[in-house]
Amino acid sequence: HVVHTPLDVPKAYIDKFSWMKNHARRYYHAMVNYLDSMVGDVVQLLKARGMWDDTLIVFSADNGGPIYDSGSAGANNWPLKGGKRSNWEGGIRANAFVTGGYLPQERRGQMETSLISIADWYTTFCAIAGVDPTDHAAAAAGLPPIDGYNMWPLISGANTTAPRNEVPIGDSPQPHIPCQTLVGGLIQGEHKILVGELHQSCWTGPDWPNKTRVNPNNKIEMCGTSPDTGCLFNIKTDPTEHFNIAKEKPTLWHQLYKRVQELQQGVYSPDRGTIQKECCNKALGSYGGFWGPFMHLEG
Repeated sequence: HVVHTPLDVPKAYIDKFSWMKNHARRYYHAMVNYLDSMVGDVVQLLKARGMWDDTLIVFSADNGGPIYDSGSAGANNWPLKGGKRSNWEGGIRANAFVTGGYLPQERRGQMETSLISIADWYTTFCAIAGVDPTDHAAAAAGLPPIDGYNMWPLISGANTTAPRNEVPIGDSPQPHIPCQTLVGGLIQGEHKILVGELHQSCWTGPDWPNKTRVNPNNKIEMCGTSPDTGCLFNIKTDPTEHFNIAKEKPTLWHQLYKRVQELQQGVYSPDRGTIQKECCNKALGSYGGFWGPFMHLEG
């Protein structure tokens, strides 16, 4: 969570980007650079202690950059559409790389374009460590099994075929408010279907934020429940999601929409409780303006 709001970073890193006029972009770049430096320090220490050859590093974002609130969070996903808190590619197509001495030499510097979900890393790490990824306590309680696949054969080059051929896209009717989990879309192969109300339905430019002061939160598209009103894209040939092909491929749209409905029937939607503002006040008001644990605090 280094590259995250609130935007803050040591001054020495901010000074590296003093030529950038926009405050949010300057801080965001500085925070990325700071993170890169810190990871570099860890890599150098692993090498110095002779641990690098047995190390595998997976570096992954959990979502696209935040472009909401007129760019005040500092990110830019151009040329992709949307950003964090949206299901456009700018919100869910994340950067990732794998490195370390444990990675086979022939796979270093290669690009992997197969579907990989962040949910796959747990399963993959378990497989590398020789550990059963099954959560037996959860199974005994009636919870659904994990969704991850072991990606190590693909990443290591032992197999050229990915075990995953689809990625369900989660959604929530009200972000940050306890509510039912929804399946808001699906990526299957090179096609992607989206359903529901999509915010941040716009593209930034190569220079963002800029003087247009557009708030992407207010750019909304509705992806309906028929080919005439639905949203379908080929994200291999059209990763920027400029061309909705739902009307051109109604059979494919129906196929993917049916799959979304099937996934919705089995989606896990936990009881997230209710919002208690007093807990937020305690968490934020007890540590000099920083968030902290609150369960042990009185009152």
